[in-house]
Amino acid sequence: MVDTQNKLSIVKQCRLLEIHRGGLYYKAKQESLENLKIMQLLDQQYFNTPFYGCRKLTFWLKDLGFKVNRKRVKRLMQIINWQTIYREPTTTVYAVPIFQTEISTI
Repeated sequence: MVDTQNKLSIVKQCRLLEIHRGGLYYKAKQESLENLKIMQLLDQQYFNTPFYGCRKLTFWLKDLGFKVNRKRVKRLMQIINWQTIYREPTTTVYAVPIFQTEISTI
């Protein structure tokens, strides 16, 4: 994309490509070994208890000796694409109208 050997300056090349220069030099950090170990444990735990949420997993990881908080666990769950299985609320319950049952009995 951006060529440092080009006659155009880097600023002009970034303007033409509509990207900011800070993003040009940014190198993403890799996950730490501890985070990789936690993600491996989360992946194994998903097959045992797919209904656990981030709070319960945080307590589980603390019991194993990791120093984690809920935000970190939630971020790692998103990375491994953890989809918690839970029962959806039944907010609408349809009742049988009274007049139909009275008419059928007459």
